[in-house]
Amino acid sequence: MQRLSIYVTRFLILITVALLLVACGLTTPTATVPASTLVVSPVEPSPPTAQPPTEAPAAKGRCGDGICDGPENAQTCPQDCAETAATPTPPVPTPGQTTDVTFATVEGAPLTLDVYLPDGPAPYPAVILIHGGYWQKGDKADHTRLGEELTEWGYAAFAINYRLAPDHPAPAAVADVQCAVAWVRKHAAEYGVDPNRIAVMGTSAGGHLAALAGLVAAPFAPEPPWQPSCGDPSTGSGQAPATDLGVQAVISCFGPVDLPFHAQEREGTEKNVAAFLGQPCHQALDLCTAFSPVSYVTADAPPTLLIHGTADDVVSPKNSKRMAAALQAAGAEVTYLPVEGAQHGFIFGFRSPEASAAL
Repeated sequence: MQRLSIYVTRFLILITVALLLVACGLTTPTATVPASTLVVSPVEPSPPTAQPPTEAPAAKGRCGDGICDGPENAQTCPQDCAETAATPTPPVPTPGQTTDVTFATVEGAPLTLDVYLPDGPAPYPAVILIHGGYWQKGDKADHTRLGEELTEWGYAAFAINYRLAPDHPAPAAVADVQCAVAWVRKHAAEYGVDPNRIAVMGTSAGGHLAALAGLVAAPFAPEPPWQPSCGDPSTGSGQAPATDLGVQAVISCFGPVDLPFHAQEREGTEKNVAAFLGQPCHQALDLCTAFSPVSYVTADAPPTLLIHGTADDVVSPKNSKRMAAALQAAGAEVTYLPVEGAQHGFIFGFRSPEASAAL
């Protein structure tokens, strides 16, 4: 247990740095010009010119002054307050946790998420957390501790639920994840989120879904054979705009990101993939390939972080290695982070003294 704790510590230190660099990015310093290089040209004084008489400034509260002076002015001179009313000030987000927020309703059933907001100045970079469980079980509450830790680092976190197999085979899960991405971007102002700094992060099967949803939304990725389950979040129908579905970073923790390879790793993985797809991978290889993140690798894929324990006997680290190699070959930005000796699910070992100290 002590040895595993050391690995967790090492992982948490590295993931903090990696998240900051990948999901948030670096601030570009503002260029300054040395005083010695500034040249001021002399300006000849211009002869005085006659100025037209100016009108006295409009008295405060008068109609037509373009100033919204309060409720009475809004009633008597609505034209003065039209612009102010059209652009309301976003509410100040409240730090802490909000549970069971509905982000979509699919087939009459609500899909919910939990919100974790930091105590600090907005806007925040956001991380959408996707739980694992062989695509067949699990809950957003599995990532409660991770969501809380992300707020300590200045991130807003959204832990989501999605429809589970085998009752809801592909594309249900990934289509629900895409809806969550669109919802977070649509509600960015409400929660103090920077809509241009959104990452998806998943563990195990959630790592597969994070990579799939993130890569398929890249501008030049192949067209997937499905649409988001919620459609256009602004109209409730049709396909959500591509700009609403894209993310700025992908983080997969021990995810089966090469689905055909994972399906043949052992008997148990073949059954899990069959439950996700609705049929065995070897009997529907085209379908299996269509729901494999590695199929959507392009040069413009979002920056991707692949984290995997070298002793993982549930999802082989070869999944992440193969994905990293494909992204590198395409010219995309990718970081493969192997954690020596760590097993499947090691990220959840928060309770060890070493992990507590690192956090």
